[in-house]
Amino acid sequence: MNKFPMDLDTNTVTFLCSWNGHDQVELHTRESLFERYKDTNLYDNEEKFYPRYGIQTYTFKEYLDNSDELLGVPFVCDNMKIERVV
Repeated sequence: MNKFPMDLDTNTVTFLCSWNGHDQVELHTRESLFERYKDTNLYDNEEKFYPRYGIQTYTFKEYLDNSDELLGVPFVCDNMKIERVV
């Protein structure tokens, strides 16, 4: 039984995103994340995302480009937390 309210394709890169703690929580593919937030400052590529486990910081684009190596590692920038889950 799938415990998620949607079917997750294990072959599709998927991110768990939350804002303001857990006020807003969303699952996104690279494409859906871009479509939803392309007109916001998320893709401005200026601010750094910081890991919870003391490794390298990344801009948002760098994080997406390196997410294969960061599976399961949560990163935080301002009020957003992102973690690659698939």
